[in-house]
Amino acid sequence: MENNLQQRLGITESRPVIAKDYLALEKRIGAAISDDLRVFFSQVSGGIPERSTFSYGSDGSESSLIQFFFAISGGSKDNDLLLHTLNLISDRLPQGALPIAEEPGGHIVFVYLAGPKSGEVWLWEHDRYEGEDCLQFIAKDLDSFVSSLSDPVYN
Repeated sequence: MENNLQQRLGITESRPVIAKDYLALEKRIGAAISDDLRVFFSQVSGGIPERSTFSYGSDGSESSLIQFFFAISGGSKDNDLLLHTLNLISDRLPQGALPIAEEPGGHIVFVYLAGPKSGEVWLWEHDRYEGEDCLQFIAKDLDSFVSSLSDPVYN
C-alpha cells in the first residue's frame, strides 16, 4: 500500500490514527488489522475522497462512489459511526468483513479480513432482499481498489 493516498485520491477531512485506535478496533472485531489496512486507514480515516468513483459487479458494469471512508480515530463521533454500523449490520455482513467506506445510497464497501477472500474488497447493498445477491465484487485487494478509484462523472 502506497503512502501518498491523501494526495492521490484528493482526501479531505481525514483524521489521525494512533496505535490504541487500531487496538480498540481489533478488540471489537476480534481480528487483527493487516499492515496494508493500517497504512490505508492512517491516510484515509474519516476522509472524503475527490477521486471516488468505483466499478463493481461480476463484469464491472455497475458504478458508484465513495461518500466517505469510515474513521477509526479516537474521536467518539468517528468511533460511534463505525461501531454503530458494525452493530447495525454485522449480522448481515459476511464473517470477517470490515466496513471501510459508505456510498451515498448507504451501501457499504468492506474488506474481508480472513478466509479464502482475505484482502478482497466488496460492496454490500443494503436494499437487496433476502434471497437476492447483496454482495458485489469490487477488487482483489486494497491496492487494486485504490488504483481503480476515479473522478466522478456527472451527467
